[in-house]
Amino acid sequence: MNCQDFRHRLDVDPYRMGPQAEAHAAACPECAGRWSAQMRREARLAEAMRLVAPEGLTGQAAGSERPRRWSWGFAVAAALLILLPIAQDLPLGPAQDLARAGIAHVLAEPPGARTQGNTDRHTLAAQLDRVGARLTASLPVRHAGPCEVPGGGGAQIVLDTPFGPVTLLLMPNRQISRTQSSHDEGLIAAVRPAKRGCYALVAPNPRALAYAEDLLRARVLWA
Repeated sequence: MNCQDFRHRLDVDPYRMGPQAEAHAAACPECAGRWSAQMRREARLAEAMRLVAPEGLTGQAAGSERPRRWSWGFAVAAALLILLPIAQDLPLGPAQDLARAGIAHVLAEPPGARTQGNTDRHTLAAQLDRVGARLTASLPVRHAGPCEVPGGGGAQIVLDTPFGPVTLLLMPNRQISRTQSSHDEGLIAAVRPAKRGCYALVAPNPRALAYAEDLLRARVLWA
């Protein structure tokens, strides 16, 4: 695969690049940078689309083209509102600090770190108990064990998803009042409250993050 083929595939679907594109990105820093930048844009757009449109934009007649144009315009405006504080380097709240710390943690992991550790159900349940969470069904886990996290006394769990591995960081000594997210270096992170402390999910793309969140909601009791 050459650079032109890579960029064409990136324009079509950055989530399904395939092994040939991954191999090309590993050998071409310029294309790897383009892929990383595209995933950051996708993450920002996904964050904007989570916002609820004002009431005046939701009552259009069925079948009209106008609601689609309004929704898209609102999403773009919302994305700009999200990006503006970042561009101006405004102070971040504690939860967003933790989200960025989670991304930094994953980026700093040594090679092979995500394949080490015990993944049996007893070990997984013991790690989740650090934040007062209870495992109700098995999870697709490749790694689970203690880990240095903000506040100390935490753990790291790496989940397998169809869209890439997602790192779950358990932080029992950090309390948050509301959920937040952040994105950097091609990764997206979300911080959520738990019974004791909080937890962060760090994913390679919005689809992996959404899949992991659905999985944890279905198989873990957090309160």
